[in-house]
Amino acid sequence: GKEHLPANKISNGSGTVVYKQYPGLMSRIESNIRISKERIRESADGQYYRQLLASLPAAVDITDQRNAEEYISRLAAIVESSDDAIISKTLDGIITSWNPAAEKLFGFTAKEMIGEPITMIIPDDKLDEEPKIIEQLKAGKKVDHFETKRIAKNGQLLDISLTISPVKNIEGTVIGASKIARDITQQ
Repeated sequence: GKEHLPANKISNGSGTVVYKQYPGLMSRIESNIRISKERIRESADGQYYRQLLASLPAAVDITDQRNAEEYISRLAAIVESSDDAIISKTLDGIITSWNPAAEKLFGFTAKEMIGEPITMIIPDDKLDEEPKIIEQLKAGKKVDHFETKRIAKNGQLLDISLTISPVKNIEGTVIGASKIARDITQQ
């Protein structure tokens, strides 16, 4: 019998596209290429190959992408304009975001804090809280209105109410935490 010869060329003639058959290739290109016909062809040396008649769309609808970008932009604006300090961190306790309200409350700029451990603002006698909070977050649990103390840049001890939520990636795995801190010192 004749052996299968995977195609490895792209033909320019009348929209014909021929490609090697690698696992997963079709799924990667299906979103951009519209297959109109598929044929098994015999080459001049008597071997078979797969020929696809395909076309590329003239326009690609990016409405979903634009909507997602606008949604993310609105969320960022909400975080930036919030009167509450909003801080995100990894599960290792490294700060990944620090909004303007956090700058105002704690006295540290975002530049000073991003990449630093959250323990910079936790008093020594409260350091045992952090591992407990991380364990709850890893279990996907939110920590609501947790009253504690934190330290400002100037050394002032602040009474804080924290709400801490797990941050999950697209697969649903907890990858970090979002903290909302409110100063309750005056209350």
